[in-house]
Amino acid sequence: AAAAAAAAPAAGDADDDELVEDELHNVDDLFNAMMAQANERKDGQGEDDQASLDEMADDLSDGSFGEEEEEVDGDDDDDDDDEVGGEVEEYDSDDEFRDGPIMDASGAPGSGAELGVGSLVGESELFNLPLIDGRQSSVDAVIADSQPDSIEEVRERMEEITRVLGNFKALRDPRYSRRDYIDQFSADCQVYYSASPFYIETGLSLFPPGEAMDFFDGNEHPRPVTIRVNTLKTRRKDLAQTLISRGVNLDPIPGGWSKVGLQVFDSPIPLGATPEYLAGHYFLQSAASMLPCIALAPREGDRILDMCAAPGSKTTYTAQLMKNTGVLMANDANAERCKALRANLQRTGVRNAVISNHSGTEFPRLAGGFDRVLLDAPCTGLGIVARDPSVKSVKNEEDVLRCEELQKKLILSAIDSLSAKSVSSGGGYVVYSTCSITVKENESVIQYALENRPVKLVDTGLPEGLGSPGFTSWREKRFHQSLALTRRVYPHTENMDGFFVAKLRLVPGKATLHEKLSGGDFIGTGFTADRKRARSRANSQAAAEAEDDEELTGDGSPNDDNDSNDDDNDGAATAAVAETATRRPNRKQHLKEVERLAAIADREARRLAQMKERRLRGEAKNDVTVKDIEAMERELAERLARDQAAVSGGAGAGGESGRAKKRARLEAAKEKNKAAKKSGAKKSAGLPEVDIAEVAPFMSTEVEAAIKEAKAKREAEEARERAQNAAAARAASQHQRPQKRAQGTSK
Repeated sequence: AAAAAAAAPAAGDADDDELVEDELHNVDDLFNAMMAQANERKDGQGEDDQASLDEMADDLSDGSFGEEEEEVDGDDDDDDDDEVGGEVEEYDSDDEFRDGPIMDASGAPGSGAELGVGSLVGESELFNLPLIDGRQSSVDAVIADSQPDSIEEVRERMEEITRVLGNFKALRDPRYSRRDYIDQFSADCQVYYSASPFYIETGLSLFPPGEAMDFFDGNEHPRPVTIRVNTLKTRRKDLAQTLISRGVNLDPIPGGWSKVGLQVFDSPIPLGATPEYLAGHYFLQSAASMLPCIALAPREGDRILDMCAAPGSKTTYTAQLMKNTGVLMANDANAERCKALRANLQRTGVRNAVISNHSGTEFPRLAGGFDRVLLDAPCTGLGIVARDPSVKSVKNEEDVLRCEELQKKLILSAIDSLSAKSVSSGGGYVVYSTCSITVKENESVIQYALENRPVKLVDTGLPEGLGSPGFTSWREKRFHQSLALTRRVYPHTENMDGFFVAKLRLVPGKATLHEKLSGGDFIGTGFTADRKRARSRANSQAAAEAEDDEELTGDGSPNDDNDSNDDDNDGAATAAVAETATRRPNRKQHLKEVERLAAIADREARRLAQMKERRLRGEAKNDVTVKDIEAMERELAERLARDQAAVSGGAGAGGESGRAKKRARLEAAKEKNKAAKKSGAKKSAGLPEVDIAEVAPFMSTEVEAAIKEAKAKREAEEARERAQNAAAARAASQHQRPQKRAQGTSK
């Protein structure tokens, strides 16, 4: 017909042209009718249809179109008849092949291989392979051509493949293996969903092809918008009424598993711009994101760590469940995201949270001793493709491996940050969650934690029927059977973002790394504990130096006018020095202490030598003799020897006896000071008592003036105090006289 249409205009006869066009229309009608009859015959119409088909073929071969074609081309009717009849016969033979018996899989070549496409030739009614060069195209040509004419054909072929794979033994083409079917299905999915091979392979590794298509379709549609009511500021009923009055169409989250969630169907105004949102009455949060907080089950007064908190959806929900009690440490490694975290905490009225900007791997050296830890770990986000479609085209295997390595470090840090003591009181939990569906980011990480820390998996506490159990085996990997207690949520089954939730608990009686580093205190062993230890060492050293200076120079003598305060001060000083004496220093500290004592002794020795030299030259104008100065030097040498012996005894094997001697000496000094206070004498800390007037010539003018000023001030204070006491006594006596007279009158 095409040849006739091309040749007819060349004849130059208008009547012939019209005749050819009419005959072409007739041929098209006949051919369409023939094809319809052939399809009916395929459905089992019987041999009457075959006779009708042969009759149509005869009419076609005997028609005027053949005569016209003979006039134009010069061919006889037999050639034309053979050409048309050949086409019909070839279609019939192919139809017989379609109706013939299907070979059993056991006798087919490649029957033990994997999924493919060949069955489209065998049993498909939705997808018909095209005719190429007058014959049926082979399956190899279809597999090679993965770019059909339309996206609808791709979809039809995908559905046909899933139908065949559902009953592969009965519907397969024996010429092709299961792998051939799967390869074609994967190629079609990449075209249809505009996704990377890694994304398609991930879905096919988790689901059979039919469910994988449902999963991919579920990611193509946006999830319902959900909000979480902030019960710290309002109730769900009140908020729902307010939003409905603003024209928002909403309902509670289906399933009834959330008491604070609302699903929004339509809103005339942006939900992030309402006065209620700005006032912190609700939080825009996906339904799947609420599940980790429900699994954590925080209690009032708990100490909780949210290791990856920003932007704060789970942090604010946790604080809401805690009713703003206890301590909630919200940590995030990203400083910019911490700004959003702080804004959300302020907006929602959270008052029990502390924000920190550190890597999660720094715990528990940064802080520890928590009752519960929430770890919403960084992941590839392969469960939230509906929110971020770029994930299905940009993520690859390297991203998964990088996230897996970080997640393993974070979960060990989270477990180490727990307090083993809280296990007995209902604590010691870690909730691990991701918004990814890959096994390497979920089950593999939990298996790693079970193998390296004293923890066990417990039930997540999520509602029954929500989600599916985690994998206990995947491909060649085998996991602990308790992985079935974890929970997976998929978009195509729950109409929520893809999520993974697992709940771990410390084994009772096992200490965590935090207990080993800090002794189990809530403070961390990082900056807080280091500062505390540094302050303790500095205070002890300062007390020891003050005690030594007091013994050598007589500074800090007690106030004679307030014995009770003096006793308290002496007791505190004695306790501080005793603590220093009872410490068992190491060799480095011992040498440092000896050097310090030697420096003090050297300074005093120089001062006494100067006094002796002046006395010998006759420059001194007091009654201090050379013998007195020599006695001071001997006393100084003896005291230095005693101090060094005490320090050496504290650092060596005989430290107990040295410390006991020093404590006894301190007690004796304390009794001596009390006796001196009662007698009105001045404390000299072991040195011979010398009047200030005697050593005045050896003092500088400034020191002498300062001493005189301090003495005058003390005398003035004493006089003022005596006057106040006398006035108080007179007032009391005058007040008592009228009372005595009144009592006498009444008697």
